[in-house]
Amino acid sequence: MTTLGVITGLKFEANILRKAAKQTKTTAPMLASVAGNQQRAFDMACGFIDQGASALISFGIAGGLSHEAPVGRLLLPGLIIGEHGSEYIPDKAWRMALLGSLPMQMKPATGPLISLSFALEKEADKRKAHDQTGALGVDMESFGVARAAKARGVPFIVIRAISDAVSDTLPASLVPAMGEDGAILAGALVKGILKNPGDLLHLPAFGIKTAKANRTLRRVALLGLPDFGLGL
Repeated sequence: MTTLGVITGLKFEANILRKAAKQTKTTAPMLASVAGNQQRAFDMACGFIDQGASALISFGIAGGLSHEAPVGRLLLPGLIIGEHGSEYIPDKAWRMALLGSLPMQMKPATGPLISLSFALEKEADKRKAHDQTGALGVDMESFGVARAAKARGVPFIVIRAISDAVSDTLPASLVPAMGEDGAILAGALVKGILKNPGDLLHLPAFGIKTAKANRTLRRVALLGLPDFGLGL
């Protein structure tokens, strides 16, 4: 039986999988939220393998870098690009099995994802990343997962849903408000808003768009558990 190790950035992303496992009466995978820390993503993924995980997933939200990746769209990238140009290819057979198991109306994007150690907050930065790499989305955890999978010789895939469009400004107060366990710290968020009062204009819309991405993740979790097509 396949044992999955799943890395998320935020705690609510891991909770989506826990709730879906309960609803589908399946065993939840090994889960860790690393708050965008690439080294911690690598360390936790390696730790899961040491504990018996035979495959890895990077799961959660991602920023959109192109109009091909609108808010709420599922992204199952065929290539992960690191910030220094290193490239990792998710397991092709597993990824294709998952793609084939999803309803056609979900229309997942399959272009590259770039995984950085910092957030892309502004439209100009997002467009530049897309122009330079061709990536459709950006996250902060998948590079660590991909690196661990290659180092330990296990398959991996990336499952991401777009939470902010290329034209959206990511509130600057959000990333510093993430605790090490992926929880949003209210005190740190308030402090960030006081420092960046303009975020008050963007946070409500960002919350609505993140909720749309979460609905996509919930649907994939309910359809994909327990192994997201690895056993097909």
